Amino acid sequence: MRAILLRIRKGFTLIEILVAIGIMGACLIPVLTMMQSGQQKSTYGEFHLFAHIRAMRMMERLTSFSFNHLVSSCNDADGMVEVLPPEYLNKVNMEGFGEECAVDEYDAPEGVYTIEVTVYWKVPGKTQREGSYTLRRIMRKRSDPLMSDYLLGE
Repeated sequence: MRAILLRIRKGFTLIEILVAIGIMGACLIPVLTMMQSGQQKSTYGEFHLFAHIRAMRMMERLTSFSFNHLVSSCNDADGMVEVLPPEYLNKVNMEGFGEECAVDEYDAPEGVYTIEVTVYWKVPGKTQREGSYTLRRIMRKRSDPLMSDYLLGE
């Protein structure tokens, strides 16, 4: 009778606890992997949204220029400093971003051209994933310059 009472214990053995920890660890590895993947995609999406906003701001600014000033700004290596004012860049500057613009004039119909703004970036981290966002707009040359042309010295 005494032997039967000794076998009834409350609690778990060390082997049972180690097996439970191993099973729990094996179940958590896929969950943690999915969480890390989701965070990387979220960061990439955040950078993509930021690039879209930056490209839209650049396009708004570029469309206010006359065609001649636009061509000189996009062909100049330092043209982006003129396009995006320093007070804007200080507010939204993020590491790893850069931008380019290009102007292409069509032969027919006359006076039509395209503006293309490309914002590119590198997502920091182990993967160093790169991305780019391109925005294009078709424009017609204006005969009357806007006020910004006078303010810029043209």
